[in-house]
Amino acid sequence: MEIEKKESTFMLIAAAILAVGILAGGYFAGHGFYMSRIGDRYVTVKGLAEKDVTADLAVWNVKIAKTGDMLSDVQSGIETDKKEMLSFLKAQGIEDGEIQNSQLNVTDLMAQQYRSERAEQSRFIISYSVTVRSNDVEKVKTATEKIGDLVKKGVVLADNTGANYIFTKLNEIKPEMIATATKNARAAAEQFAKDSGSSVGGIRRASQGVFSIETRDGAPVEYQDGATIGTESKQIDKKVRVVSTIDYNLD
Repeated sequence: MEIEKKESTFMLIAAAILAVGILAGGYFAGHGFYMSRIGDRYVTVKGLAEKDVTADLAVWNVKIAKTGDMLSDVQSGIETDKKEMLSFLKAQGIEDGEIQNSQLNVTDLMAQQYRSERAEQSRFIISYSVTVRSNDVEKVKTATEKIGDLVKKGVVLADNTGANYIFTKLNEIKPEMIATATKNARAAAEQFAKDSGSSVGGIRRASQGVFSIETRDGAPVEYQDGATIGTESKQIDKKVRVVSTIDYNLD
């Protein structure tokens, strides 16, 4: 009887230990800690890096158009307007080498399968366009602001969306920004470790975020005609942003 009593007591103790182990295992797993390996204790943090930059390239598509029912008259008119446009660009300090990709397009509305009524009254549409490409973004910006002077001379603009301002040196600042994002992530991990009575170990896993280029003030851009767009390409001043996600081991 004594032996049976001891075996029964042993079984009860073993069952109790097993139950406590199961409960404890469920608790720690649910809180991100794994008792099987102490090295699995870690914290996930994000590090932000931002940098103000200035566009170093301006690309401006300037397009004019002329319409009429006599092809010869429309051709003569577009040639006159073309000279006015090129003269305007030269007056703004834009050099020959900065004027690229000239294109001349002729459309005959009467030759279209689907055409509007009275298409013969403005049968021919001739457009002429050039692309201004310059590293002097301020010069191009000034020229876009004076485009009204060309309109006053009777030149019809077929494209008045303005210039696009591009930052081309992103690869040059990436290493510095990644280092800053990592430093900020480490600071966040150290603060977490301090609050939890732990210490920060090495990096368990790291994920670099996508670099984004945004407007510096975060606001949309307004054109003079009141149309609003939400793109950074219309502003010279920009903000580059990246967020890195890093897992640090906790000791």
